[in-house]
Amino acid sequence: MSLKESGDMNAVAGNSLVVQCKNESAALERLLRVVRFRGFSVLSFNARLDTSNKFLHVELSVTGERPLHLLENQLVKNYDITSVEVVSTSDAMLQGGRL
Repeated sequence: MSLKESGDMNAVAGNSLVVQCKNESAALERLLRVVRFRGFSVLSFNARLDTSNKFLHVELSVTGERPLHLLENQLVKNYDITSVEVVSTSDAMLQGGRL
């Protein structure tokens, strides 16, 4: 039974990623487009500039029914993205829009 079928959006499987990408126009849009095209939904998203203002450090939690490695493999192919790290793959509680 999927989360939509159960109606229980408080208990979701969360996958946390840390992505570093270039601070360029539309880089975040391309990142989010890959997430969506690969069948994942964003649970939380936090982006901040590094001290040099050249890179964005993005922390995001996603959920989806497909294997996380499929998303990771596509993200590393994006020319804006310099690194992808899977931080955790576990059940998480979504509380007030934050993990």
